[in-house]
Amino acid sequence: MMVLQVMPAEVELALALLQDKTLKEHAEAKGITKNTVRVQMQSLLNKTGCRRQAELVGKLNRLFAQINL
Repeated sequence: MMVLQVMPAEVELALALLQDKTLKEHAEAKGITKNTVRVQMQSLLNKTGCRRQAELVGKLNRLFAQINL
């Protein structure tokens, strides 16, 4: 099992993505800039080895599916 060291803000972003929120919607909800969210997204992509947002969301969905057996 791989353990990722992610920041709380990155976890919040990941959860927002799983709820089909856009980066802009997440930024507005958190009161931060879209650029900040983009930096968080890039960090998540790097930490997970994903190249695209859709790939990350798919990986997260599979992970949660395994947890919620």
